Amino acid sequence: MLITNASTHLGFRILVFALGAGNRVLATVGQPEEARRISSKPSVLPYRKQLTFAFVKDITVPEAFGGSMKGVTHIIHNSSPNAPPAPYQVGTCYVAMSCSLTSEEKSS
Repeated sequence: MLITNASTHLGFRILVFALGAGNRVLATVGQPEEARRISSKPSVLPYRKQLTFAFVKDITVPEAFGGSMKGVTHIIHNSSPNAPPAPYQVGTCYVAMSCSLTSEEKSS
């Protein structure tokens, strides 16, 4: 399962819920410090073996999620719906396209 923007308040709550439900989670964050901060939280410590991180600095870059999608079967895209033309709307398209490309690779 991929959870985007895991360092936000909502993203973190989603992450803890998903880990507690037994999911293996790939969480995207912008900086390594965010991954360290999340990993050290008491609510995450029991699940650290289920958690990995991918660093996505700019979701508006077409290949931002490409390498992160390997093995991902579910996505929770936690993003801000700003008024057009918002960068997060573009990023949402790239998440979907990356997932689609990964699915095509699996079927080849």
